[in-house]
Amino acid sequence: MSETQLSDYFKFFPKEVPATDEFVMPLDPVNLLVKHRGDIIYSVDITTREASLMLPDLAQNIVDWCHSRRAKLCLATEFSDFQSRVWATLLSKIEAHRLTSYSELASLMGSPNSFRAVARVLATNDFALVLPCHLVNRKSGELSGFKWGLDVKRKLQQLEVG
Repeated sequence: MSETQLSDYFKFFPKEVPATDEFVMPLDPVNLLVKHRGDIIYSVDITTREASLMLPDLAQNIVDWCHSRRAKLCLATEFSDFQSRVWATLLSKIEAHRLTSYSELASLMGSPNSFRAVARVLATNDFALVLPCHLVNRKSGELSGFKWGLDVKRKLQQLEVG
């Protein structure tokens, strides 16, 4: 069986042309600010802004992805080989809606000593909830760095994992 690639989950596009549109969508317990151009997503950020009244079809695709990982989203980004391996491992080897640790993820990648580098990749995530960095903690189970704050990470984990 071949190694899972990140392209099995997403279509990638260069960021040469900037996003032209944005909308705020509710995804309890947070609102997501999605910057996009058509169906190509440039970033998904957690925001305190009010949700938009009119949401494009893209919003439903994001919801479907977050719940089932079945929709194939288009992301405008470029990952290094290592970053791609981190995200592909998280998506393919860690069951959806399950907590894991940086060290478990590094071990599953075949690089058990790279847990700090794995943590750094997750810390630079531009696609909140789409790339589920909120499900990764320290080996001890302790919450650690989350771009949008540990309170938000805790709420997301409680909602998603229970």
